[in-house]
Amino acid sequence: MTVRHKIQPERFSNLQQLINEHFASTGFPEWGLYITVPRHLAKEKIAYQFNAGPKTADKLLDDMWGDCEDNTVLICSMYEALNLKTATVTVHNDNGQSHILPLVSHPNYPIEKVCDYLTFYYHQVHEFDNPPIAVEETVSGAMVVVGSTMTEYVGDIQSLINQGYAYRSSNSWQWTNKTNFELINT
Repeated sequence: MTVRHKIQPERFSNLQQLINEHFASTGFPEWGLYITVPRHLAKEKIAYQFNAGPKTADKLLDDMWGDCEDNTVLICSMYEALNLKTATVTVHNDNGQSHILPLVSHPNYPIEKVCDYLTFYYHQVHEFDNPPIAVEETVSGAMVVVGSTMTEYVGDIQSLINQGYAYRSSNSWQWTNKTNFELINT
């Protein structure tokens, strides 16, 4: 599955301004909101429904429904508009089902700082008690696993473990069967 050709960051050219205007009073740093808000918007506003082939971000917003490929296109489009580094990973479970997920990293902050922020944010906003943040080591550096339709929060690996796309390994986790990694860089 490749979604690179469907990514449309230009569709979200005003997203940075909107996040700054609507979330400035929260007290969270804007760079952190750039990581959490797009995924939240996609999960809350887009209904999940399987379809064949990825839609463009425009088509998904017109329809207001889509599957994991479509949500990955939407989330990566928003992240790219915010100048964040994105990638996708395709994984399979033992039942033969596949899932595509967006990954994200911030070019100006180390992954440890991003993970600390996410843990703090989800504890403050959703009262999650120190949620583990899943990080994928990639050829271009460490990136947070965003998830899309199956996860509760940015960095949530437990939902993917529950669906059989990943499993616990010692003090860490592993993909059940990763078949593709694609750095976006639009």
